[in-house]
Amino acid sequence: MIEYGYTKYNSIKPIGNCILIKKLNETGLRKSHGLYIPEVKKFENNKIGVGKVLNLSKKAKEETGVKAGDYVLYDYYSAFNDAAINVLVNYENLLIVLSKEEAEAFLNGSL
Repeated sequence: MIEYGYTKYNSIKPIGNCILIKKLNETGLRKSHGLYIPEVKKFENNKIGVGKVLNLSKKAKEETGVKAGDYVLYDYYSAFNDAAINVLVNYENLLIVLSKEEAEAFLNGSL
């Protein structure tokens, strides 16, 4: 089984409509026994994740125009294995593409 948070992302090549995203500066609460409770931006009933695109499938490139290195907002609950540092998300669940400054502003709460 591949642990996305612990392998090198260069060896992971998403297929179909998947995009590999590295979560940015996710602050959270660590409990005993390694349980991790992330704090994410919450808007009404949705949670928004912010991350950097590490790798994506050919289909995702063609459909979205997103490329590796872009910063994106995505539906937090759509990620596969959302407890890992790097997550797989379907391209349909990307919300917007941001610049690095906008991503940092979003994390700081000023966007």
